[in-house]
Parts: sequence; C-alpha cells; structure tokens
Amino acid sequence: MAKAQADLLQSLVDRLREIRKQAGGRLGHVLADASVRERAAAVADKIEDLRVELTRSLRHARPAAARAKPAAAPAKPAARPPAKPAPKRPAKALDDMTVQELRHLATKRHIAGRSSMNKAELVEALGKK
Repeated sequence: MAKAQADLLQSLVDRLREIRKQAGGRLGHVLADASVRERAAAVADKIEDLRVELTRSLRHARPAAARAKPAAAPAKPAARPPAKPAPKRPAKALDDMTVQELRHLATKRHIAGRSSMNKAELVEALGKK
C-alpha cells in the first residue's frame, strides 16, 4: 500500500514539473500584463510549495514502506541446525596470565584481598583453590 502511495506521489511531482515547464513556454507572451504576471507568479509559488510538500511526503513514505510488516501471519522461522559445542581451548597456565586476567579470575573465585596482591601472590592464591 505504501509503495503505491509513494509511486502516486512521485507521478504527481513529475506531472507538476511538466505543467510548470509547459506553462512557462505558453504564457511567456501573456506575462507582459502586470496582473497576469502576478497571478502566474502566485500559481507558480503554489505549485512549487506543493512540489516541495510532495517530495517531503515521498521521503517519509519510502522508509515507512520498508518498515511495513506484512498483514499475513508471519511464516515460521526455518529450523536451525543444532549448535556445535564451542571448541575447548587449552587452559592457560596461571604463570602465563597477566595480572589483570589473574585478578579477574580471582574475582570469579571470590578470593579476598585480590586487589592488593601482586602477580606471584595471585598465582599462589589461585593455585590453592
């Protein structure tokens, strides 16, 4: 529905451009009269305002059409294949870990005093648990 509206608005904008072009060519000789010139300018301004408004509406209609959900019931998602178990990484030796990694592990294991420990103390405390 929104695509049809967007197409209709676009055709109106195109038609307004055609009318504006034709009116400029046909009325050139008549515009010598000041009152006709003023009325033609007012009509041209209204046409331009309408063109701008239609263009703005088109910009807003297109994203809405992209977001529009189908009215029909959504199809069931395809069955996913069973998830593969994550490959097991070899355990990193405590001595190979950084102080930050050791503190994180100590936090997980609820080791008291971990924030003031150095690397050797963290390795020792974690090795006991």
